[in-house]
Amino acid sequence: MMLFKSIVVGLFCFTASLALSSPISVFVDAGSEIGQGLLVSHNQNCHLITPAHVVNGTSFVYLSGRGSKPPLGDGIGGMVFGYDLSVLDVEGELFSQCGQPFDSVNRKIEKYLVVDSLGEVNIVNQDGSVYRVPVAIVDQSLTYLKIKPTDVSDQFLKGMSGSLLTVQGEAIGMLMSVSDGVGNVLRTDRLLETITPYFRNTKASYSSKAGPDSFILQFENEIQDIKVVRWSSRAIDSTHRAANVLVRDSSVAPWITSINALPESITFELPESSKIQNIYVSDEGLENNTSMATTIEVLLDISGSGAWRSYGVMLPAKVKGRPMLVFDLLGRSGKQVMLRLHSNKGNGRSIGLGKVYITSN
Repeated sequence: MMLFKSIVVGLFCFTASLALSSPISVFVDAGSEIGQGLLVSHNQNCHLITPAHVVNGTSFVYLSGRGSKPPLGDGIGGMVFGYDLSVLDVEGELFSQCGQPFDSVNRKIEKYLVVDSLGEVNIVNQDGSVYRVPVAIVDQSLTYLKIKPTDVSDQFLKGMSGSLLTVQGEAIGMLMSVSDGVGNVLRTDRLLETITPYFRNTKASYSSKAGPDSFILQFENEIQDIKVVRWSSRAIDSTHRAANVLVRDSSVAPWITSINALPESITFELPESSKIQNIYVSDEGLENNTSMATTIEVLLDISGSGAWRSYGVMLPAKVKGRPMLVFDLLGRSGKQVMLRLHSNKGNGRSIGLGKVYITSN
């Protein structure tokens, strides 16, 4: 779905220059609401800042970034603050493309807050294209700015809440609401002051590992601290997330994704390049579901640089008393593992996996 007309000329120049000095803008889909959000990093984690009315009380949102093949992510958890703000943690490919550190976002923006100053509101469409609305500041206060498009053919539409306002390339606010064609923008300095407690609290990173009592299967040489870093299409709902394939808990749902185009894929990152012995894929949670993948190709990237090599297709076997798909990598080294899903049990419009186990030799 494309929300707004695309402006793709100069997209990559715009992306590169903005990423150096500003948070990263993303498309946010909370199911009942859509909007925009900003990504910032902090203590090796990635976080989404978006209006609370966009999140609309949910603890899970779909995210997509910019580019011809937009990176995907999930926003999870969440805390609501004043001024209609919400902060969530980010997983997925967008994690590795997170914005600038929270503490380095410029708070000294007074020189940009001059009435009649010209700027841009930057909107990311779900397809990864970027639409920029030239605007002028028509009023300002200690908390909010008022802006209007400089072109009468432009207007602020539903789905733009959370968009980044820049002046001279500097992030100076977030579009929060619109009234009679005038945008209400929360100043960056007020925004950052409001959500600072979220980044000052000491909190553990999200982990997909459960306690040992909840493990369904156990492998003594299973590689620990693996992360799901990328998936090709978003999950069918918030219950069937990609990260679930690493959760060793029988009460957690499997990963199921809607099929955009086969093959679909999921990518794992190991804490360091390791000698991998076996990859096991089970149908846990999908025993009687036609979405379970049946043809899975295994690819390795030695360094994490994107130089993928295919090693073949997983084979059926019985492991620890249950049917699984298995691939023996014979101790080959890899930093990232990609599983490409080429077919499922029922040839339907969704495909998924139960649990994934990766062992060392």
